[in-house]
Amino acid sequence: MIDVKVGDEIGLRGDRWLVTSCDGVSIVLQCSSDATTIELATSELLADESLIAARANRSLADVRILNQLSPERRRDAEFWYEQMHLVKYGLTSAERARFGDIAVEGTVAERLAMRRDDLRGRGIAVSMSSMWRRYGRFRKLGIVGCADHRGLPGHTRGSGVDARVYACLAKHMRRFEKKSTPSKKQVIEYATEELEEVGVTVPKRSRMYELLKELDRGEHTFGEASTRRSLANSPDRAFGKIRQLYPGQELQLDSTPLDALVLTPDGRTERADLALAIDVATRTIASAILRPKAASSVDATELLTKAMRPMQMHPEWEDAMSWARSILPHDMLPADVLAEHAAARPIIDIRGVFVDRGRIYVSEHFVRVLEMQGMNHRIASPRDPTNKPIVERTLRTIGEDFVRWMTGYKGRAIVHRGSHPEAEPLWPLTLIQPLLDEWVVSVYQPRSHSGLSLDVAPAMPVAPNEMYSGLTEFIPGRVRALTRDEWISLQPCDWRRINRYGINFERLIYDNDGARFHELRRSKSPNRQHDGRWEIRYDPGNMMRIWLRDEERQEWIECKWIRAKDAPTPFALDVLRHVVKLIGDKRHEIDAQVLRKLVDIHKRLGAGPPTNPTPQDKDLKPALEAAARGQTRAALRAVDAPAPEGASEPSERQPRNSADVPPVQPLSAVRTTDKW
Repeated sequence: MIDVKVGDEIGLRGDRWLVTSCDGVSIVLQCSSDATTIELATSELLADESLIAARANRSLADVRILNQLSPERRRDAEFWYEQMHLVKYGLTSAERARFGDIAVEGTVAERLAMRRDDLRGRGIAVSMSSMWRRYGRFRKLGIVGCADHRGLPGHTRGSGVDARVYACLAKHMRRFEKKSTPSKKQVIEYATEELEEVGVTVPKRSRMYELLKELDRGEHTFGEASTRRSLANSPDRAFGKIRQLYPGQELQLDSTPLDALVLTPDGRTERADLALAIDVATRTIASAILRPKAASSVDATELLTKAMRPMQMHPEWEDAMSWARSILPHDMLPADVLAEHAAARPIIDIRGVFVDRGRIYVSEHFVRVLEMQGMNHRIASPRDPTNKPIVERTLRTIGEDFVRWMTGYKGRAIVHRGSHPEAEPLWPLTLIQPLLDEWVVSVYQPRSHSGLSLDVAPAMPVAPNEMYSGLTEFIPGRVRALTRDEWISLQPCDWRRINRYGINFERLIYDNDGARFHELRRSKSPNRQHDGRWEIRYDPGNMMRIWLRDEERQEWIECKWIRAKDAPTPFALDVLRHVVKLIGDKRHEIDAQVLRKLVDIHKRLGAGPPTNPTPQDKDLKPALEAAARGQTRAALRAVDAPAPEGASEPSERQPRNSADVPPVQPLSAVRTTDKW
């Protein structure tokens, strides 16, 4: 409560003033520096934010403490209030209200001693120092001062520990912000040694542990190092939230390894990398890409191109879905139902992206693509995943609702891992990608999210598809999707000659039956910087076709692999390079050999792990591992060498410990049920 009266000195507008007159309506002030006087209305003075005035000892805000007292403490406060009232006025509060003030005899010390003797006679022992302390708090705060404040908000009690002890412990705790997690004993030893050098009394060991517990309030000094580093990188200020008002205003991009083992086309068992792009305003998963190794800058660009095109426009999507449906006919949605879900998936008009400092997201190729498309590029703080919480939470959702149901799930850490997750019937990565696409359009997009709601109904969660419809209905929007030529222009580039038989790219032959391509055979490109070679573009995830740039007509000519009609399914560039390396023939055309290997890989991956391995299956993995090390010819001899005559068939291979590793049976890769 502000208390201003005549004779008080107050601060106003950066100067000191003396209150010379006050009639309740106006106040006359005299400046202490130049003796000038001003007259202000009382309301104007109190409303001035620069006013610095004395405050009354008793504040109405302190009355809230009485509401927090227990009934016993409240009765005790009322009792001591009456006792101190008798000491000051000689009457109780009820008697004083009836008869008024009377003359009080004796000093305060004498009256306090008389009151203490009276209480002793009633069996209440109290010291004289306690009487003086209660009387002083009674004069200052009234009944609030007579209450027992222990355990209430605002009550502090001296710990008796030197402040330098706190400072020293905090100093050594900060030493481990970027280091490995220490033990409490280690920090105490560092602090004890430093305190003894400066002559500060060190508390007992148990008290030091209590002080560490008080200082480590959410800092995770003795917890996980990644969490501690993340908190140390956070700004020392209040948290804020940036609201995205329309779809595509900001897409958050990130990539992470999946917590599951998959089967790669070269026969190895490894974790796959998931690259994800999610729209912040609608929580729509714009695109999700699986790769058998760390994502590259080309994959980051593909995230944007997939987000700005319908799934039906991607060349490999229909083929991949057909192949997956042929392997898992009962677990996948019918083609017409899947087409309806895919059509309901929003096409995001990307205006800006928010990424971390990963190499692929700050590469020159990725930044150039953003500039060409007019997209804003924002980069998060280093080592601070809380800058992009939406994509981090979505990655966790995919891990819980999709990856956890895959065979070969290995847990998020070693302590969550089973005995032999690699012994489960793993499925190929080329099958997991269409299953993930199906899960996104049929499960994630139509499902309501607890953290997603409209402002008109904040308590009602909505689905990403519904959120997109709600925002685009009231906010003027536009449909902006990549055309075929734009999508091709964003693919990786290379330069090749057009031979009489076609284009030789990655040791495969690509050709076109059109009249225009026939005119260009054995001709030189008008681009002289590349020695007459022509610009081609290719999709690293689908090597069934490439595109040739016709500079004269300003168009792209599609060239298909000459064996594309016989190939069972599209294959990626990394698969092609491994197959070519495995074949090892550097002199002749290898299209037919590549096709045979691709068909063999397709059959093996589609059939799942065999229950009873044949000799060929037994020798395949060492050969593939040898091929991965560069020993291609030795690997081919090991695989293709005929079995010796008279050799008997080996018996069924059993696990090392049948009690620990049960026989492997082919199972579904993902449980595509309605329980997701």
